[in-house]
Amino acid sequence: MDPVEPNLKVTDRRHFTAEGELKKDLPREETTAGTPAPSPVSEAPAVTFASFVISLAAQAADFIGGEQKDLDGARQIISALEMLKDKTEGRRTEEESRILDAILFDLRLGFVSSAKGNVS
Repeated sequence: MDPVEPNLKVTDRRHFTAEGELKKDLPREETTAGTPAPSPVSEAPAVTFASFVISLAAQAADFIGGEQKDLDGARQIISALEMLKDKTEGRRTEEESRILDAILFDLRLGFVSSAKGNVS
């Protein structure tokens, strides 16, 4: 009996070259409905300074008032936000400055209240 060679087709689905650059000739994958699937590279929203600060604040708020409190973790994030405030002084927009100041105020207040045992 003659060995049958398998009929295999290898498709490179990577979106980046070996150098880390986005490939220009990406094939569009189709969904079951026949419409092109969105590219995973374009799905993520752009990270802005404000969204980055807000995501850090959400983590700190969870450490302060979440089910498993971690005041040391919250303190580290608050310190990181204070550092970002210092390092970006003069380069933030007014809106970014307002957001950062408000977040730091709220986190500090929550941290002190939680540390004193006023927040359950």
